[in-house]
Amino acid sequence: MASSTHNASGQGPVSSSLLESLPVELLRLISHQFCHHCCREPSIVMVNEADHESTKALVALCRTSRNLCCVAQPVLYHAPEIRKPGPFLRTIAVRRPDLAAEVRCLPRMLPWANTGDPIRMRKEDARLVRRLAKGLEMFIPPDGRFRVDAPESLPLSRCDEALYMGVLICSLPLLETLSLNVYEKIRIYFSNRGHYKLGRFHPELQTGSLAFPQLRTVVVNGKDLDSYFPWEIRGVVALLAAAPNLKELILSRIAGLDPRMMHQDTLNLLSTAIQSVTDVTMENFTLLSGNRPFPRERYESIRELVRLCPNMKAFGLRANPLWESSGFWVASGKIHRLSPTQVLDALTPARQSLESLTLRLSRLRIPASDLQAYWQPLLSQFSALTTLVLDEQAFCRHWLPLKKSGRKQDEATCITTFLPQTVSLLGIRLHHHFHAYSDIVHLGDQVVAGHFKSLRRVETEYLYDGREDKADEVAGEVEAYRTGLRRAFEGSGVLVSADAVWRD
Repeated sequence: MASSTHNASGQGPVSSSLLESLPVELLRLISHQFCHHCCREPSIVMVNEADHESTKALVALCRTSRNLCCVAQPVLYHAPEIRKPGPFLRTIAVRRPDLAAEVRCLPRMLPWANTGDPIRMRKEDARLVRRLAKGLEMFIPPDGRFRVDAPESLPLSRCDEALYMGVLICSLPLLETLSLNVYEKIRIYFSNRGHYKLGRFHPELQTGSLAFPQLRTVVVNGKDLDSYFPWEIRGVVALLAAAPNLKELILSRIAGLDPRMMHQDTLNLLSTAIQSVTDVTMENFTLLSGNRPFPRERYESIRELVRLCPNMKAFGLRANPLWESSGFWVASGKIHRLSPTQVLDALTPARQSLESLTLRLSRLRIPASDLQAYWQPLLSQFSALTTLVLDEQAFCRHWLPLKKSGRKQDEATCITTFLPQTVSLLGIRLHHHFHAYSDIVHLGDQVVAGHFKSLRRVETEYLYDGREDKADEVAGEVEAYRTGLRRAFEGSGVLVSADAVWRD
């Protein structure tokens, strides 16, 4: 198991299993350093995080040391990727129930759902799911019977998949992050005892029976960019109600919340379930609204969601980059989008509590009527705002044709006209020819002159096309921008960063 290498003095091989001699505390520290769940970045994330290779690196390192393998095994279960659903459930429910208490995050609840293929499970694993479901007093739908006389490996029905999902989650008492793919129409429910259950929604659910005391983050993945959250899947609402410490709600590929689609009892339960949520993020959100003159549904859905989260402190909206490009046209030849100022107006119910606002608009072009003049009065309502993250086209008039922008060729726009005095962290992504660079330099001059005294950090990103032959050229440009920004803020005490982001 141990491999060898040569030391620096060239005096022969040295065993690479020096890890074997390290104390357990140090091995545990090494394991946690490779675990992304244990080493979360406290700073703002300007772009969506890519898949981390740290887990693979830890697995490879474990192959060199038996001691490290034993110490790292619980850490590897913090955020497992379930490739074989049957053996995984058998491990945490029968063979090693102690590992079930180590699972903190299920980032991809149903990885097989993305392929459209049903779960395939061995007969003994299917029997185990049914036995565990009975022990949890779960309702087994009649159209989802396990075919115990089926071949050695059988594809499960949609109801069977939901049953497996319910048993799995109910076996993980210390979950902190959970991802749900609702576009598969999988119904999730609770029993009268508060167990995670599927079958039929129970209005008599006792919300005092809490199943997920440590659940902090729920990610809901949709499918249709033009659809609203299927809150008629009432079990998801019941799940949120069983998480008293829920803080973060992430909706991906979902247009928002339409109360007209919900039964009043479900709406009442939802208002109780998410009132503790402080962070709301809408990923892959489409601002497009077909050929309707005003995307009222988008506006109302965001406003209703914000209203149901009275303690919301952070809101993020990241537009879908494919649907929001300026080259997309609907059949009528016109595009009607929810504008940034309309998004800000929809957030007014949180004007007293909102501390962080992120608007990532991809390649969306902003109409002339939606630029600076309307931002200042809207942003000034958010009296507690300390973090603001924007793309330059949200405010930069250089994104408009000259005849519509009302500016001269060399006229610079100015972010200082709407930036709240309370902001301490400002993040801006620059596109195209980086016209907003002059805005940031002007902001530095204003800070040096004594304005914007709360500002402590400015993070900038420069979006480039992903061409490897331009890597050296881009590196030089970014360094020049970084030097210019640091010079503009010199002596102000504001930390400035500049990085390149490659567009796929």
